[in-house]
Amino acid sequence: MDKDTRFVIIGAGAAGLTAAETLREKGYSNVLILEKEAFVGGKCRSVMHNGYSYELGAGIVAANNTTIMGLVEKYNIPISASVSGQSNLYDLETGDLCEDIFTLPEKISFVWQLLLRYHRLLRQYPEVQKPGLAQAEPELFDNFHHWAKVNGIDLVERNFERYFTGFGYGYWSEIPAAYSVKYNSWETFVSFFRGKIYSFDEGIQTLWQKIAQQHNVKYNTTLQQINRHGNGITIHTNTEQISADVLLLTCPLDECSSFMELSQTEQELFSKIKHVDYRTYLCALENFPQQTGFIPANFMPAQKGHPVFWYKRYADTNIYTVYVLSDFSVSDQIIHQNLIDTVEKLGGRLVSIEKSIKWKYFPHVDTTEMQNGYYPKLEALQGVQNTYYTGELLNFSMVELTAAYAKDLVERFF
Repeated sequence: MDKDTRFVIIGAGAAGLTAAETLREKGYSNVLILEKEAFVGGKCRSVMHNGYSYELGAGIVAANNTTIMGLVEKYNIPISASVSGQSNLYDLETGDLCEDIFTLPEKISFVWQLLLRYHRLLRQYPEVQKPGLAQAEPELFDNFHHWAKVNGIDLVERNFERYFTGFGYGYWSEIPAAYSVKYNSWETFVSFFRGKIYSFDEGIQTLWQKIAQQHNVKYNTTLQQINRHGNGITIHTNTEQISADVLLLTCPLDECSSFMELSQTEQELFSKIKHVDYRTYLCALENFPQQTGFIPANFMPAQKGHPVFWYKRYADTNIYTVYVLSDFSVSDQIIHQNLIDTVEKLGGRLVSIEKSIKWKYFPHVDTTEMQNGYYPKLEALQGVQNTYYTGELLNFSMVELTAAYAKDLVERFF
């Protein structure tokens, strides 16, 4: 395209800013980003509390996260080795660390399943490791629990569960295996095993703030109407009217009908999107375990609305981030009480909740939609009416995978 092509990107999160950065690197100079909030970052949300930085959303990266690590190096963002990968499991019955989840024979079987079966399985599915899901192998449309059972990797499933359900991606029995296989790549496993996992010294949001300074971002923007017509695109906001040649949507696609007339195909596809109710609580706790921990008793749908994971970032504070997995049906009051009860069962006391946030998290589709060709249909829309789509749904709700798809989209089409 002409380097003066007018691009408008909706959303200044990881996808929007990576897309803008990639366009800039390719020589496009007329790029505008519209952001509804007063800040950038999307689900990368960092806060300061008593002089310490905490993450309310995404917060760690692995050495194999080449897109993000490239931006970190480019903008000289300070990072440090993270301890959030600790795999401590806690028993709610006793309040203590669980005994090893594997017996000695199971440990041997787990290593065999991981190194031979799982590693070999991943090599059978190269397409799912590429940006996007349109070419994912059909065997991966089944839910991960059944796929793992069929392939004899039940111990791998049990071991990995804390990093999937605990990190807010739902339950193995409900989520297509394609998402999990993309997330639990062999390269990511190796990075965890080698301890090459990093957190941001001043918060991950500082990365996106630094990038945003290089771009034209308009904050506090409310979209009123987007019209796509033969002569281009007209965007009406709370402050102005904007003309564009290309529209990049990085916002939740299921919310687009509130400001844009959708085609029948868009309506059908966007209506199938599901989300997870995942909440972060920055808490002051007394007499609580001094390390990061998971609660496997809550890794099941019957325990929705209960904490599944907590992170202790700094040893010299009593501040923890506690994460609750739910489904939008459990009230705030019940979740708050579940939080209090869980802390008490583990021997502690909830002193205060300093900050909290409710995430409309992990946009995805179910196994039926995967089997019905959801992602090829969605990819077929790229470029129709000069509109392009990126964001978590198109790849996976991990900051690296979200950014990697946005970069790939720009490189493919522009």
